[in-house]
Amino acid sequence: MKNWLIQIEGIDKTGKDLLVGYLQQYSDFKYVPYSRGIVSLLVYTEKYKRNYKYDLSSIITKDWVFVYLDYDVEDIKIRHKLTNHDFMQYMDDYELFEKYLKQIESLGCKVLRYNVSKQTYIEITKDIIKKLEKLENGKI
Repeated sequence: MKNWLIQIEGIDKTGKDLLVGYLQQYSDFKYVPYSRGIVSLLVYTEKYKRNYKYDLSSIITKDWVFVYLDYDVEDIKIRHKLTNHDFMQYMDDYELFEKYLKQIESLGCKVLRYNVSKQTYIEITKDIIKKLEKLENGKI
């Protein structure tokens, strides 16, 4: 069995920590994902103008799998209003996540994208597990 490093990424209020729990339970702890990995680090380093530089090609390997969670604009507005967050902050974060996810993909890493407004966490979890099993067998 291959040991994949599974990073759950996404802007605020997408349910990253919730998905980590679902993946652990549904896979009977076969996979050990975690939320807010290197992509979040890159996004918030740039957003807050932190004076750090990262050479992704020396950090990331093809054994890393990224799961990116997003949601529809209507959903974003409601979630941010309920939690008293600035909606425009989402747009800035979204663009930065897209920028770094493209860089990650260019290094040969697998990025699985899901919209939590269109799929339940159970559906997403089952799909991720199915794709990880295909990756293990070299079929994706």
